Amino acid sequence: MSALPAGIPDADWLETSASVRALINAQQQEIELLRGQLTSFATELANLRERIGRSSRNSSKPPSSDGLGLPLRGSPSG
Repeated sequence: MSALPAGIPDADWLETSASVRALINAQQQEIELLRGQLTSFATELANLRERIGRSSRNSSKPPSSDGLGLPLRGSPSG
């Protein structure tokens, strides 16, 4: 028999049909897998957001890597 899901009393779990228990256990495994993926994606997103926020003004990147989004240093504005 598999582990008792959280929040389900022992008596109720034992009265639940085997097919329903198997479904619940499969869903719990999928939830754990998805939680792991979510954590991984959240970490990747944070890293990407950090990279997007970098420019030659706040990192060791050369000014040429800024692209066209930032004005060149020392250039007249207008």
